[in-house]
Amino acid sequence: MARPYRAFRLCHGASGAVVLPDDYSFMAETSGDRIFTDDYVTLPVNNDAVKIIDDHYEPGSDAGFIQATGANKPAFIAAGHNGLNIVRFDGTNDFMGTTGAEGVIPNGTSLTKMVLGLVIGRTPNVAEGDHAYLSFTNSEGSGTNFVYIKDGGDMESLDVYVNGGYQWNDMPLLEDEWYAIVLTFDADAGAGGEWELYINGVDQGTYAGGAGAAQSVAERIWLMQGFHGVQSGEFGKIVYYEDATADLSDVAGRAAIVSAALMAEWGIS
Repeated sequence: MARPYRAFRLCHGASGAVVLPDDYSFMAETSGDRIFTDDYVTLPVNNDAVKIIDDHYEPGSDAGFIQATGANKPAFIAAGHNGLNIVRFDGTNDFMGTTGAEGVIPNGTSLTKMVLGLVIGRTPNVAEGDHAYLSFTNSEGSGTNFVYIKDGGDMESLDVYVNGGYQWNDMPLLEDEWYAIVLTFDADAGAGGEWELYINGVDQGTYAGGAGAAQSVAERIWLMQGFHGVQSGEFGKIVYYEDATADLSDVAGRAAIVSAALMAEWGIS
């Protein structure tokens, strides 16, 4: 069944002038009643292990992030940043992923336009090394990714992989800071399709090279886990728009709105 269209939704904690477009295909966040310690029954208290971060459009389904294995569950931290709840990943075992069940979004295998927003906190004093924040692929730890966002290896930078290569390398980031990362794809721009990256609202440039063959495996999103292993860090929200359900006639305009809304909500400057 098609998801309903709603024009805009106010961000939690944001001013009334900053809104997040509400025709998203998928959104999981740590506030309110969208996070559970078990099967959509028990809301967490501080330091509880998290099993489910739910999707707004399919509450009570398997559309959100899931981690059923006790040793791999991250921890819920109440009011962990800017008065908002967060989920903390230990960098040793913790990660979560969407189910990839048939018909469950996110599934990017046929999209032609996309806006993907991710709010993360970088944990201080963690060991150096390449570790993933997000991988958009079909299986845990896969080396073939539609989108792959990871640490640059020194905990001072970010690498973003699309269309078979790291098209953004060593983008400077600081430890113990929060970031709103927005990545877009538009098949109608550039040479067969154009990617663009924004970090805290600042345009980091474009890559015009198309979606790439790995789009065929864009069936699941893995959080804090990928080919290079699990990542230490904190998660606040992910929002994903694709042309199947969202009005992405102006991809750059949508990216600017999403960046501004996420930054306002999470107190990122």
